Amino acid sequence: MSLYRTSIKPLYEDPVNKNGGEFRVSIRMEQREDSIDKLNKIWERLITDLITSEIPCSDLIAGIKINDKSDSEKEVFRMEIWTTSNDKYQVEPIKDYIIDALRAES
Repeated sequence: MSLYRTSIKPLYEDPVNKNGGEFRVSIRMEQREDSIDKLNKIWERLITDLITSEIPCSDLIAGIKINDKSDSEKEVFRMEIWTTSNDKYQVEPIKDYIIDALRAES
């Protein structure tokens, strides 16, 4: 699943992403049967918060992507948040907000 701002391509070569940054968060699911429902709740919350600007500095977010990194032993998803800035201090509030949101949905 991914959502990017209009005219931004999900490629590092995109001019906006070239000068931006990215951080990743791993989401481990304890029970497989509930994982899709939990992942959908997380996705819906983050997209809603992004659209309504609840996420601090949301104007710096170029896109959000969730990749399935599961294997036969564990269910893991990786969330990537792509930003238009690579300044650690500018994107730290975004990172903190997303980590808190993930904890709340757990």
